[in-house]
Amino acid sequence: MRISPTITRLTSGCLLGLGTAAAQAGGFQIQDQSTRAMGMADAFVASADDASAVYYNPAGLTQLAAPQVIGNAYFAHADVHYSGDGRAQGYSENSNGRYYGVPNFYAATPFKPIPGMALGLGVYSPFGLGSRWHDDGYVSNWSTLGEIGLYNINPTVAYQVTDRLSLAVGADYYTSRAINRRIDRVGMPALGIPPMGEVDLDVDGDGWGWNTGAQYKLTDTVNLGLTFRSPVVVDYDGTVQVEGWDKSYDASTNMNYPAICGAGVSWQATQNWRWELAAEYTLWSTMDEQAIATSSPLGTITTPMQWNDSWVCMLGTEYQLTEKWTLRGGYAYNEMPAPEEYANANTPTGDMHVLAAGVGYQLTKALRLDTAVLVGYAMKRTLDNPYAPTGTYDSYTYGFSIGATYTF
Repeated sequence: MRISPTITRLTSGCLLGLGTAAAQAGGFQIQDQSTRAMGMADAFVASADDASAVYYNPAGLTQLAAPQVIGNAYFAHADVHYSGDGRAQGYSENSNGRYYGVPNFYAATPFKPIPGMALGLGVYSPFGLGSRWHDDGYVSNWSTLGEIGLYNINPTVAYQVTDRLSLAVGADYYTSRAINRRIDRVGMPALGIPPMGEVDLDVDGDGWGWNTGAQYKLTDTVNLGLTFRSPVVVDYDGTVQVEGWDKSYDASTNMNYPAICGAGVSWQATQNWRWELAAEYTLWSTMDEQAIATSSPLGTITTPMQWNDSWVCMLGTEYQLTEKWTLRGGYAYNEMPAPEEYANANTPTGDMHVLAAGVGYQLTKALRLDTAVLVGYAMKRTLDNPYAPTGTYDSYTYGFSIGATYTF
């Protein structure tokens, strides 16, 4: 049975209002967790060798010779264009793109009492960001604002098993808040339900998971890397505020954040020049529906999603130009997991191409400064389903990051 457009519009953006600003890895995964790695399009699985290895591949922590801390700030902005078609012919608008800033922090050290062991801690945001449409625009009938703030607190331990093999395991603690806003101007007259006006969902929750990694030195110039991050279920509780009814209701749901498998091979082409080819496979297919239980007259509202597992493929390079300066570059291709039949106004675009570049400067023997930029283009996609305005969508995403690394 076809879902009522009003019910569909109420739920189509809930929790999943994260499309384009965060779509570098398809869906709403954020790969850019280190300024240095971002400059290489995040191809940093086999060659991860600093404290940010906590995220990219914790086995790489065994390469640290001394304690190290890293701080980064990541900024993102997306411009999404919508052009109406069919019953929406004549409507056209650009998203009300917001600028998002996300900091992260890593600390790691060799554990001298046990030779070959290293300890690390990361605080970063593996999923999140958001999207926004104009309150008076046509798309606002489906969504005006969708945001998730999620942070992972990730302690980890790594051990060099042999001269060639290092292994690691860590814990993931996700803490998250999600908000979504849309405007209902219609209601459901057939059921005697008046227009709801502005509808605001605000929920928060947490959950636990784990991760593991391995690095293997195949030859003096070739390294291999493997990683796995477990799925995490976050249970959310909060409220949904219905302005037109002057009512606030309890709301609860859960989000199945997907498992992620990663692999990479790095090649030290010369003493100063390194390349890496890496890929991640994200098991988005666990997200088959979104069920939101409310104490409102609408009760529990279920929206099908039927997302597909997706690939991210990355090629990155790092070149030591001088004793002080390092240059970086990379390319990534990201599949969008939301199929056309179920994509909503916050995940509307197609697969994405990303170009990245970065620079590092060794300010002192202990302190390195890094900066990186990226540009992503999400390809045009035409949607004709109950969960988004009918029409064509595409977008550009812009990212900028600055970071500092201090080695004691």
